[in-house]
Amino acid sequence: MTDTLVETDVQAVEAPVRAKAWPWWGRVAFRFSFIYWVLYMLPSAGAVSVIDLWPWGAEKLSQWLGWPLAKLAHWAGFYVLHLTGPGADWHPTGSGDTAMNYTLLGCIAVLALMGAAVWTAADELSANGRREYRTAYAWLRLFLRFTLALTLLEYGFVKIYPGQFGLHPRLFELNETYGESSPMHVLWFFMTVSRPYTIFGGLMEAIPGALLLFRRTSTVGLLGAAAVMSNVVALNFCYDVPVKLYSVNLLLMSLYLLLPDLRPMWRFFVARQDAVLTGVWVRRMERKPLRIGGYVLQGLVLLSCVWSFGVQNYRSRMVEPEATPLYGVWSVDDVQGWPGIRPKTVTFESSQYAFMFFEDGKRRYLTTTYDAPSRTVRFPTIDKQMQLQWDLPQNGKMGMHGKWSGSEVTVAMHRTNPDKYLLTSRGFHWVQESAFNR
Repeated sequence: MTDTLVETDVQAVEAPVRAKAWPWWGRVAFRFSFIYWVLYMLPSAGAVSVIDLWPWGAEKLSQWLGWPLAKLAHWAGFYVLHLTGPGADWHPTGSGDTAMNYTLLGCIAVLALMGAAVWTAADELSANGRREYRTAYAWLRLFLRFTLALTLLEYGFVKIYPGQFGLHPRLFELNETYGESSPMHVLWFFMTVSRPYTIFGGLMEAIPGALLLFRRTSTVGLLGAAAVMSNVVALNFCYDVPVKLYSVNLLLMSLYLLLPDLRPMWRFFVARQDAVLTGVWVRRMERKPLRIGGYVLQGLVLLSCVWSFGVQNYRSRMVEPEATPLYGVWSVDDVQGWPGIRPKTVTFESSQYAFMFFEDGKRRYLTTTYDAPSRTVRFPTIDKQMQLQWDLPQNGKMGMHGKWSGSEVTVAMHRTNPDKYLLTSRGFHWVQESAFNR
C-alpha cells in the first residue's frame, strides 16, 4: 500500500513537467531552421559572429570555422553554376551580394533541407525518436539573440562614431552632381550630411542590440530590431546597396526570435485581452557555482561589447586624417603639355589621396605622398612615378609643374572657397517664414 502511494505521488509530481509533443510540422520546421541558422552563424565575410568576442585569435578561429562552407560554395559555383570571371571565387569587396554570397546561401539552404530530411527520417521512423526539441530550441535562440545583438551594436556604434558614413562630406563629393552619383552614394551622402541624424540612426540600432543582451528586455529589443531592420532592408533594396542578403537574414532572424511571443502580443494589442509573455529560455542552472559562472560570462560579454564597439570605435573613428598642405578644391585655369583629357578640378583633401575631375566628366582617384620641404606631391602608380611641384599660393592662386605620364606639364589653378557650399554652410533654423528648398 505504501509503495503504491509513493508511486502515485511521484507520478502526480512528474506529470505536469513532462514535455508535450510538438506537431509534426513544428518538428520538421525546427530541424530545418536549426541546421540553417547554425550554418549561417558560422563566420563568413562581412558577417558578425559571437566568435568575434573571443579575445585571443578570433580571426584565425573564424577563418578555420568558415573554411569548409567557403570551399563548398566555391566548388558549387564553379562546377554546378558554371560561374566565370571575378564572381567565380571569393574576392575582397565591400559587397555582401556577390555571386559567391548567393552561392553560399544556396549551399546552406540545400544542406539544411538535406539535413532536415535525414533528421526527420531518423526521428520519425524510430519508436524512441524525439517528439520535441525545447532544450535545443532554447540554446539556438540564445545564440541567435546574441548574434543579432552584436550585429546591431556594431552597426550602431559605427554610426555613432563616424565609421560607416564619415564625419562630414568630403570635398570631392561636394563637387559632384546628383546625375553623376549612384543611388547608393546618394544614400551615403544623405547620411553623411547630418551627423545628428546619423547618430540617431546608430542609437536606433545600438539600443535594441543592448536590450537583446538581457532576458527581461529581449522582447522589446526584438521589436526594435525588427523595426530598424525593416527600414535597413527597404533602404538596401531601394538604393541598391549590396548588403541585401545579409540585411534580409538579420530581419528574418529577429522575426524568428519573435515567434513564441506573437500569440500573446496578438491577444494584447489586437484582441485587447490579458496576455503574458512566456518566451523560451535556457533552463536555469541549479548549481550555484554554475549560475555564478553564467553571470561572470555575461559580464565579460558586456565588457567585450563596450570595448570592441565603444572604446575601440571611438579611438579609431574620431581621429581626423592628416590634412594636406594643399587642402581644398582647385579649379584648373590653364594647362600646358597635359597628355590626354585635361583636368577640370583637383581636390586635395587628405595626405593620402586626391581626386582629379576631367573635362569629359570622369574622375580619377590618386594616392599621394608629400615632401613639404621641396613642395612636391607624388602620385605613386603601378608602373611609373608622377610628381608635381607647387608654387606658394598667392591670393588663392597656385601653379604646379612637373612630370605627368612622362610629359612635362604646367598647371595654373585657383582655390574654390569651401564656405560657398550651401549644403555645409546653411545650418539649422528654428523659425522659417518660408521653405528654403533649392
